[in-house]
Amino acid sequence: VHSGLVILSRYPILSHTFIPYEDQNILSADILAEKGFLMVEIVFHGKRIMVINTHLQSNTIENDYSISLRQMTQLLSYVKKLTIPFIIGGDFNVSYTAFPITSYTLYRSMSPTIYIQYDKNGNELDTSSSKKPNYKPFIFDYFLTHNIILSSTHCISTEYSDHVPVVSTIS
Repeated sequence: VHSGLVILSRYPILSHTFIPYEDQNILSADILAEKGFLMVEIVFHGKRIMVINTHLQSNTIENDYSISLRQMTQLLSYVKKLTIPFIIGGDFNVSYTAFPITSYTLYRSMSPTIYIQYDKNGNELDTSSSKKPNYKPFIFDYFLTHNIILSSTHCISTEYSDHVPVVSTIS
């Protein structure tokens, strides 16, 4: 299934590959999705760039992002080896504040991309793309880039997912 990831491009795709995450929660339904990251190398205005889409482990216990963080570490270790500019986007299922991203540029919306309701023990009850009473707001969907500048990063309002889509333009 490759996490249900897809990258569509109006620019020529030179290559593509999917890399599954080594660390996954076998007790979660996410194990059926084969979490990982999809990469395509494209030619954008005459230059080669790598576009990476990911979907990290979802979390059912408030503030337990250990698997997501290990998956992010695997992804960032991989992109350190890239010799061309890249953009990473996707559903990180963890706040951009949870890990150091000093080597990359962060682009995010100013509004939440998901709202989560927890029970009194901190277990996740429900998620929503719109604000509801007793739901906490989070920004779990964003972009990280290296040698690429984005502009007009914003959310698109929709009820088709529990996450609000985030879009941006390469400058």
